[in-house]
Amino acid sequence: GRTFETPALKRLCLEKRVFDAVHTSICISDEERNQVARAYGTEEKKLAKIPPRVDSLVFFPKKDFGHVLRNKKVLLVTPNTIKPQKRQLEAVKVTAYIKNKGHDVVNVFVGNHIDKEYLNKVENEAIKLGLTFKHIQSIPSRHDLYKTKVNILLLTGQREKEFGRLLRDA
Repeated sequence: GRTFETPALKRLCLEKRVFDAVHTSICISDEERNQVARAYGTEEKKLAKIPPRVDSLVFFPKKDFGHVLRNKKVLLVTPNTIKPQKRQLEAVKVTAYIKNKGHDVVNVFVGNHIDKEYLNKVENEAIKLGLTFKHIQSIPSRHDLYKTKVNILLLTGQREKEFGRLLRDA
């Protein structure tokens, strides 16, 4: 999980007052929930765990099934910051598995890449598994996604919503 940073005392006091004042605070994991409870002395009953999810209506609308059947290509989207906690290495392995089963596949990683060392691991793993990997600077058209011969595209920057709109509205 994430590393819980220890803020300056003034900020810590302000954040504690906020946690004390609100009815419920949202944490994304049990680990974060426990860390917040310890760091701020917040009662656990005031901390709700709601794991992050991808809105499937945005990132995989039902009409995409028709596109997959017509284009004979599996289109995966991994909308996250590129870092170990988001498990892009696993996404690379899934992409390779799908390809090795005989399917044409492209996985688009959309997000910031804060951890350059991890990004290199992801790229090296893709190459090791026989996948092609390409950095792109602009959001491709849906047509271009279905025509590309590259297995993994990396679109950096905070463009998840913009990319989601491309998929939803096509």
